[in-house]
Amino acid sequence: MWNRWRALKLCISGHVDAIVLHGGKTYSLIEVKNNISRKKLETSHRHFKIQLIAYMIACEETLGYRTKSAYILSLNNGKLIDVRIRPWEIIKTVDIVRRLKETIVSNDMPNRTSDKWKCITCHYRKICY
Repeated sequence: MWNRWRALKLCISGHVDAIVLHGGKTYSLIEVKNNISRKKLETSHRHFKIQLIAYMIACEETLGYRTKSAYILSLNNGKLIDVRIRPWEIIKTVDIVRRLKETIVSNDMPNRTSDKWKCITCHYRKICY
């Protein structure tokens, strides 16, 4: 199933790479990324996990199904990473999306940094540069 999903509560929309529907109103969510590992998901590439959680929220709202599991498929090595999503991470993701939306609406962008490395995982990267 390949479709565009939106979460009205979060005011977001996006394209999920894959959804596997199961019986009993549950589904599995799969995102495909290059050069990713479990360690990177918790450190330098944590924005991938935030994106996955936001998609999970959008899919649950749109489908009315409960998320059974969430995965990230690493294209470079073909590994399927089972992503554990903790309740506090869902709350944190909702807060990140809310703050990002407020920043965009108010046009009160953060100051640019001279350290481009910090921009790699910044939520405002596509807006600032």
